[in-house]
Amino acid sequence: MLAVYRDITTLKEREEALATAKEAAEAARDAAEQARCEADAANLAKSTFLATMSHEIRTPMNGVLGMIEVLERQELANDQRRMIATMRESAQTLLRIIDDVLDFSKIEAGRLELEATAFSLSGLVEGVLDTLRPQVLAKGLTLDAEIDAGSQDALVGDPTRVRQILFNLLSNAIKFTDHGGVRVRAGTLPLGGGSTRATLAVTDTGIGLGAEQLARLFQPFVQADSSTTRQFGGTGLGLSIVRRLAQAMGGDVAVESAPSVGSTFTVTLTLHTAPADSPLKTLLGPVTRPSVRVAAQPPRARASWWSKIIP
Repeated sequence: MLAVYRDITTLKEREEALATAKEAAEAARDAAEQARCEADAANLAKSTFLATMSHEIRTPMNGVLGMIEVLERQELANDQRRMIATMRESAQTLLRIIDDVLDFSKIEAGRLELEATAFSLSGLVEGVLDTLRPQVLAKGLTLDAEIDAGSQDALVGDPTRVRQILFNLLSNAIKFTDHGGVRVRAGTLPLGGGSTRATLAVTDTGIGLGAEQLARLFQPFVQADSSTTRQFGGTGLGLSIVRRLAQAMGGDVAVESAPSVGSTFTVTLTLHTAPADSPLKTLLGPVTRPSVRVAAQPPRARASWWSKIIP
């Protein structure tokens, strides 16, 4: 008779410890997954709520701005006019913040809907420049635009969102530029099948950005650094919204920058050329001049885009 004895107490204890650790890890993983799902649900509920309330939140602010405009037309003393001007600037700043937060929430909630409307690329650029011209003149900067020869002027897409992209980029460029000027370059390239690649590039001679700042530039609620927020204000949502909108339209945004030199933001969008029977395409056609330039000078009278061409 042969008997073999082996003490497996340590082995069993180790197996039980491993089983306990595995159960604890699985429980922690399940808890983390549940917490993530709850956080996602809460975030989606917040974004959905803000997206749903966007009209109700914006409307009162537009009413405030409208009444301020009515007040400005009244017979007022100089002190009263200065106070109303401060009220208007504050209300416009608040409205821009509200617009950024609501637009970002709408994108996060998947509620962003893009239109397919015929519009003029040159007319859109002109409209944005006209809106921002007072800011440029107040800072003593130059502002001009150029559209590549041969580009299609009549496009189909969401002109409101394209205008928002260009407005955000130009507003940032003007805000961070104290000397020199800002330049817009636009153009299109055919992709086939009626699609076209539209490019909007905004170049400034502003403060510029370093590599570390560029790495986090498109993160929501983030600006270049804390001093930027203190000096210039803003929510840090503008460029994040620009990238989300560009990606929603089949494109993206890239940036080249150097500190104290300036920056160039280039946005690409996938749009469509207007149909051959579109009245807009019949009226406009492709850009045939080598360049189309608009100077940031006080307009003497309301004129069309083509009357502003400088040979």
